[in-house]
Amino acid sequence: MSASYERTKIIRRKYAKYFDKGKPIVDVGFGDGMLMQVMQEQGYTVIGVDRNPRWVERALGRDLRVVEADAMRFLLENEEAFGGIVLSHVIEHIPVERNEALIEAGFRSLTGNGMILIITPNVHTLSGAADFWNDPSHVRAHTLESLRRLLTDGGFEIVELGFDRDTAFRLRKDPLHFPLDLVRLGLGFVCFGWAARFSEIFAVGRKVSPRR
Repeated sequence: MSASYERTKIIRRKYAKYFDKGKPIVDVGFGDGMLMQVMQEQGYTVIGVDRNPRWVERALGRDLRVVEADAMRFLLENEEAFGGIVLSHVIEHIPVERNEALIEAGFRSLTGNGMILIITPNVHTLSGAADFWNDPSHVRAHTLESLRRLLTDGGFEIVELGFDRDTAFRLRKDPLHFPLDLVRLGLGFVCFGWAARFSEIFAVGRKVSPRR
């Protein structure tokens, strides 16, 4: 396995504990499929949904179970069918109004006490804020408070919310980058405190009551 995959495995595998192995999980906008693969290796049933045919083809080549479809439509067509939903690096690509609709569709697709996981870039950091806007497909940065409100307004109770400590900033050891990284880390700490050390934030919510 590549070093990149092993690091992703370390970062992602802790999230599996929030889900029930007896119920299928939907990974919305699964991208390279690495999160799905990590969860499948732990015995979870995961279905990936993405409308990008290139990602779907690649995932099928790795024997992952995926569907090429619009996520919103897919969730609404499968009411109370899933035990969990994963939105990993998805919501930052979606305008606010569509995010609210996506959370609503996710709520309806979950069984009672179903879980939702959101992972998104941490912009509580100088380098993170710059890196975020370097991707032209990013349209909305999120904070811990915006994730909280997105989920609670959508009918979920917050199970956990925070900075992913496994994504802590790593100082490069070579003479060229070490001084630069040290300055970036120091400035980030001055501006944002310890939150500047991490590259991702996450929120876990539980479906608690039927929507009206």
